[in-house]
Amino acid sequence: LNIYLVGVPGITAATAGDDADMTAMLAAFDSIFQTAGITTGTVRFVDADQATTQAYSIVRSENDIEELVLTSALPGPSYDDAISLNVFFTQSFALGGAIGISTGIPGPAALHGTRNSGVVFTSEFLGETFQEGGGDLVDGNLYTGIVLAHEVGHYLGLFHTTEQGGQGQDPLNDTAFCPPNSFPNNCDDLGNLMF
Repeated sequence: LNIYLVGVPGITAATAGDDADMTAMLAAFDSIFQTAGITTGTVRFVDADQATTQAYSIVRSENDIEELVLTSALPGPSYDDAISLNVFFTQSFALGGAIGISTGIPGPAALHGTRNSGVVFTSEFLGETFQEGGGDLVDGNLYTGIVLAHEVGHYLGLFHTTEQGGQGQDPLNDTAFCPPNSFPNNCDDLGNLMF
């Protein structure tokens, strides 16, 4: 993973590896993929430059997302360097309730510096605890790790198992079908990461 830090409060590339909230979020992310036999290799932290941070620390549009991932660069000369995923953590999203977006389903593997070269995500829940609609307290680090895993799932080629309102599903035959009249609470795929 190449984690670009774009105006994330209190975290820089030099401190991110030891930051308790970043570590907890990445542990949650890793645990999800480990259940499928996928492990995270090298994690690199990169500070976005001042111009990029000033322009995109708050994501306001789809164009912002495309322009931001365009700043990604090949992190090194090896094959493993090329086969890495760019994740851009911004200060916040002002984009209709979204907290993260994959730039492709799937994204272009091993291509850096294109308008589709990564996942863009808000850091606003790191280190936070908040109350969800039902009143339960939510650990922001765990929440961020889960939703990041969902967006990375898109980048790796996975669709939603059931679309909003039950109006469609992924093309995989082993995904449980959820009829529109069962959406969302009575869907068999409700607990799926890609729901």
